[in-house]
Amino acid sequence: MNWLLPEGMDDILPDQAEKIEQLRREMLDICCAENYRLVIPPLMEYSASLLAGHHEDLALSTFLFHDHHSGRQLGLRADVTTQTARIDAHRLCHNEVNRLCYVETVVHTHSQTMYASRCPIQLGAELYGVKGLQGDLEILLLLVRLLRAALSRPIVLSLGDTQVLETLLSSCPLPTKKLLIEALRHKSPNDVRSILSAHSIDAAHLDAIVTLTAMHGDIAILDEAHQFYANKFPAIGTAIDNLRHLTHRLKKQVPDLSFYFDLSEYLGYRYHTGLVFAAYLSGYNYVIANGGRCDGIGAPYGKSRPAIGMNTHLKTLASLVATSVQ
Repeated sequence: MNWLLPEGMDDILPDQAEKIEQLRREMLDICCAENYRLVIPPLMEYSASLLAGHHEDLALSTFLFHDHHSGRQLGLRADVTTQTARIDAHRLCHNEVNRLCYVETVVHTHSQTMYASRCPIQLGAELYGVKGLQGDLEILLLLVRLLRAALSRPIVLSLGDTQVLETLLSSCPLPTKKLLIEALRHKSPNDVRSILSAHSIDAAHLDAIVTLTAMHGDIAILDEAHQFYANKFPAIGTAIDNLRHLTHRLKKQVPDLSFYFDLSEYLGYRYHTGLVFAAYLSGYNYVIANGGRCDGIGAPYGKSRPAIGMNTHLKTLASLVATSVQ
């Protein structure tokens, strides 16, 4: 049985490899045309660098092993975002705007979703030094352009903001947020209430968090959420206003783009600090691209400044190309 591969690891055969290579070339050309410069980080680094910032979920996804050369612990990258943050902070030592892109294989200790590859090929773009709406809009327009170059079916863009949940949890005596975030992700009010009831949280605050399970849908949900939260939690009102303004700007430039909003969403490896987003293909239930704002992600490497990025997986896109044109 020497021909068997570990679960989640896969060979890429000629037809699929050709599709992936074509997508890689086309999408990198788009990034470069938008002044995003290609970087090629190493496959492995010292784990202290890869996991700087103590991102728990990232650590759980990272293969760790002993380096006989240095005697230190190494890690196989599970994500490229922290690597580009290190490059921006340490290797490109200036305060100018940096636009970086990459196409790299990452390796995961476990599949991120059912049937997902544990060695996806990530294509991503990271923008450093541009804060607020200007940077958010630039990255999202780039994402839409990349996906439309690859796929012909309609794209649905899901938007959220981590500040909504962070504001609600900032005064909650929870030892860990992980179980609560999972319950919110599954939109389970009973599970959320059960988790919170074990802690000393006043009834009004508890209801405000439980209500998040229903705060998802079309743009009308922003008005509903603003009415419910803004007076008691001004920071949430500001986050909702920012989402509304961003949507207006996106709709103006991409009139046929569809939107979905989820105010309890907390995507990726949870180093996000504001806007989070995911792209879905009409008729396909899995995320095909995601990203968000991660201001300060370069702080452990010596430079804390605004940052936002996105990534997509080329294997997934290549598998969807054929169905996209049917």
